[in-house]
Amino acid sequence: MSNVTAPPFFLTYYNPFKKNSPGLGTSFLNYVKDTSIAGYTAELTGQYVGEQLQNLGDDFRATIQKASEEQQILYDVPRK
Repeated sequence: MSNVTAPPFFLTYYNPFKKNSPGLGTSFLNYVKDTSIAGYTAELTGQYVGEQLQNLGDDFRATIQKASEEQQILYDVPRK
């Protein structure tokens, strides 16, 4: 998976041509805040999804193991 990059600062957060736009300092602080929040959110979401996939995989392996053991019991029964 490729690395996601932050959006460009100039002409997205800081646009000197836009009427009533905040100054450079405010725009930069907004940019840092938004990109930090986005990175934090993405990291938390990735950790949560990873944990859930791990749990799902563990449950699936346990189910397959139990089914395999039950199948083995059925085939180990002596036939008359």
